[in-house]
Amino acid sequence: MYIYYEVSYLMSSVATFRNIVLMNQDISIIGHRGAPGLLPEQSLAGFAKALELGVDGLEMDLAVTADRNVVAYHDAQLNPVITRDAEGVWIDDTVIKISELTLEQLRCYDIGRIKPGSDYAERFHRQTPVDGSRIPTLEEIANLDRKFRRNPAYFIEIKYYAVAPFSNIPIEQFVEVIVSEIDRLGIAPTARIHSFDWKLVHAFRRHAPHLQYAYLTSQTETFDTVTGGIEPKQNYESMNPNQVGNWTDGMLLSDYGGSVPKMVKATGGTDWHADYESLSADLIAEAHSLGIRVYAWTVNKNRDYERLIKAGIDGIITDYPDRLIEFLGR
Repeated sequence: MYIYYEVSYLMSSVATFRNIVLMNQDISIIGHRGAPGLLPEQSLAGFAKALELGVDGLEMDLAVTADRNVVAYHDAQLNPVITRDAEGVWIDDTVIKISELTLEQLRCYDIGRIKPGSDYAERFHRQTPVDGSRIPTLEEIANLDRKFRRNPAYFIEIKYYAVAPFSNIPIEQFVEVIVSEIDRLGIAPTARIHSFDWKLVHAFRRHAPHLQYAYLTSQTETFDTVTGGIEPKQNYESMNPNQVGNWTDGMLLSDYGGSVPKMVKATGGTDWHADYESLSADLIAEAHSLGIRVYAWTVNKNRDYERLIKAGIDGIITDYPDRLIEFLGR
């Protein structure tokens, strides 16, 4: 009898949650760097897989090459954990900046698999290698949505960082090149620029008010961009880039009653992209009351999907879009 009631309760709970999910079918599913849980990150194969699965948007990091081509790559320099040279040899830790290489030079590197034995390989142990994968241009990614006849949102993270520049290209040129390419490719209506560096978001907003923007935050133990006491008018260049005054363009959390949604609202922002661990139902409700949409990154487990969906999240950025799609029953 006890077992019967336990099973009945479990089935009832599952059914109840499924109803909650069905009432939230407008939750956006965003493939983080494509679908790195399945295929190499920010590779054409990975982005194509995400589109094939049916994501609502693609999240990517953009960089600008020495000859002013826009490419998708997470780091300022080539990452030795995912990069091999033309002979298939893993590159060493020598700093090779994206901004100092031409597109042709970048094409010599293979990003089709993860270095065995690395922490990254352990994290994505089910990722299928795709040897011969090259660092893609934004144009090649945009061409994929035409191939799949999709019109995804483009969640474009910029890692130039005005507080600790990742690029030797002047920021004005950097912004101009990326915006011009977004416009040329015709993806401006669904493109959304986001960055942890709010000063950089504001630079883009001034140059291209026709695009959408979002404010990225992290409040983890290892990376906190919103908590601290840096005075807003200090010199950015003299600060440690991990200090809060840098990341929030001088805005202090304490000036807004400890509320990140109120900080975003004060900038005129409409979208907040936060690390999933820092989000609660109360915070999401507060953001919604201020007219702010909330997206969580980077969420990969069912229990976290469930908590965030119950809390009213607008969208979820995930390394495993297949899991989230299955979880939502789409």
